[in-house]
Amino acid sequence: MAGKKTRRASLLALVPLASLCPSLGRALEINDTWIGPSGGNYSVPTNWDTGVVPGNTGPVLFNVIIPGGGKYVYFDKVKDGVLDCTVKTFSLGDASTFHLLPGTTYTVQEQADLYGILNSDGGKFTAVGPGAGLKGERARISIWNGAVVTIGGDTYSSKGIWQSWDPDWHDGDQQGTWYPTLMAADGAGTVLDLSKLVKIDAGFSSGGNDLNLQRITASNGGVIDLSGVQTLTAPAADRDQIGFVVSGADSRVKLDKLQTIASAGGGTTWFSGRTLFHLSGGTKLDLTALTSSNYTGLVLLDGSEVTAPAYATMADTYFNLSGGSKLTAGGANGVFSSLATWNSWDPDW
Repeated sequence: MAGKKTRRASLLALVPLASLCPSLGRALEINDTWIGPSGGNYSVPTNWDTGVVPGNTGPVLFNVIIPGGGKYVYFDKVKDGVLDCTVKTFSLGDASTFHLLPGTTYTVQEQADLYGILNSDGGKFTAVGPGAGLKGERARISIWNGAVVTIGGDTYSSKGIWQSWDPDWHDGDQQGTWYPTLMAADGAGTVLDLSKLVKIDAGFSSGGNDLNLQRITASNGGVIDLSGVQTLTAPAADRDQIGFVVSGADSRVKLDKLQTIASAGGGTTWFSGRTLFHLSGGTKLDLTALTSSNYTGLVLLDGSEVTAPAYATMADTYFNLSGGSKLTAGGANGVFSSLATWNSWDPDW
């Protein structure tokens, strides 16, 4: 209809007016929502409901919204020759993915609500402003190829990341084994910095007979910095697990402030613990502050080492050390190698 302006046209008309904002004493904020296809590129204007590719320019500030429901967005660039992007706020919905391509940089100044999946192939992502963090119970991060990701927030929950078959299938026998990756850093120079976290809550209970083995993995020189974490809540059921899997001499998961590991569930654990530390390739793990755990397994291979000088209270704990690996722990006989034992290990044994 003649004379009728669309919302997109109105917003586009506002952008040239940005030069007037300083004289008005305020910034111009634009809410920009992804409407493009799954697998689309960030730099395509028609993938956004405003018709404008979001990226702060002078006093024009963008609030970026990627809805949940399985969207997959590649951050390739803002425009030709511009691989760096800064936005005011960022929202990534549940089950949707934001994927940074090599050489890109994405910075969120203030609130970042990360409910979905963040991937980075050599890109840099930073969200440490007020309110930034991994939200809900299903956020996940996988990075590689020298990517650097830094995210604030003091709590992470993985209680919503598990699967189950139909409980009536196969007469209640074991039905499936799942290995959901919560966090992964692969390759030299790859760093996932979540050092602001204080608590990790994996206290889910899947029920039934499925195995849900959540994984936090550092490999081939990758580093995951969880150095602020003080408490870890493990799964409640005997068939569920959160595992820290570190492979390669230069790979690291930093947990030096972790004090307690606890599962709220009772009973026994019939495999390697509801919390597992699996180290191989000569890597090292410092659990300097750890004092107690239950239903925990330590599998150390190929000359790997764990140092836990205050670790003396171990209930239903499993150890498997081989290949010259070493655990230094509290107790009268505090250095052990090449041993395996189940359940209620006495530190004086």
